[in-house]
Amino acid sequence: MTLAQAHTEPVSLIVSNTDYQRLVPLIRDSELELADALDEELSRADIVDIKNLPGDAVAMNSTVTYRDLETKTETTVTLVFPGDANIAEKKISVLSPVGVALLGLRIGGRIQWPMPNGKHKHFEILAVKQN
Repeated sequence: MTLAQAHTEPVSLIVSNTDYQRLVPLIRDSELELADALDEELSRADIVDIKNLPGDAVAMNSTVTYRDLETKTETTVTLVFPGDANIAEKKISVLSPVGVALLGLRIGGRIQWPMPNGKHKHFEILAVKQN
């Protein structure tokens, strides 16, 4: 099973054409397994003109609050490109397990995603702020 096949139910994803165009070379140039997972996620996403991207969709550089449905913990992070990642500033890379899982989801969206420790996390999107 690949990372992207870990969903328990089909999850609708929406990504702007601008983000898509910047992510494709990133995926192509990366040897990380997570790049393959991101590629799979993008292949099933609806790609829309940035003007048509809903404000509640997780996009690059958006700030997202999500809940871990097992622990009930809420976390707020900003989704960024790998070179801008900084855990101290709560900026997570789109090529991290959580980053791949969050991209393209909308408020209320839920996803189950595998983590490096072999466990799965089940997330729900609570808020999205476009930066």
